[in-house]
Amino acid sequence: MTLQLNPADIGSVLLADGWHTVRNFNTGASPFGDGTIWFSFTDTLEGGVEDSLLAGPVSAIQSVAVPKSHQPQQSQAEEIARQVKGRVEDDTVIFEFGTVEFELWLGSGGWSLARRGDRDNARAYGYGKDDRAGTVASAVMGDLKTGDLPGQDRSDSSTP
Repeated sequence: MTLQLNPADIGSVLLADGWHTVRNFNTGASPFGDGTIWFSFTDTLEGGVEDSLLAGPVSAIQSVAVPKSHQPQQSQAEEIARQVKGRVEDDTVIFEFGTVEFELWLGSGGWSLARRGDRDNARAYGYGKDDRAGTVASAVMGDLKTGDLPGQDRSDSSTP
């Protein structure tokens, strides 16, 4: 697995002696010319006072922490897909409920739900890009759990 981390975003590093607050994290070739990759950073104390420059082989790093403000944000569709245990394909959330596959997409009128491949019988939810992903996912799953499926008259929820 490859992680894409921007060294400038690393806020803390876990070494054998504990967590260190980082300023100016860098990596580069070993100063000893042995082909290993080393790290260096300025360790900061409480209050932001610089303490010392730490350096060593990258293999000594046990973990790094990136502040939430520097973490990539999931799209609304990715978050909805996570909540309904689905996946995103071309900006459409695809997921299964029971034995039926559904698609959920954000159109000009908001989020809509349909059985996969049957967008003509979609149900519009009216939630838009500014609404919380959890609100959209809850509304959709609430309807499905009560048998209220897209493509059927809402007064007849007896047929799946």
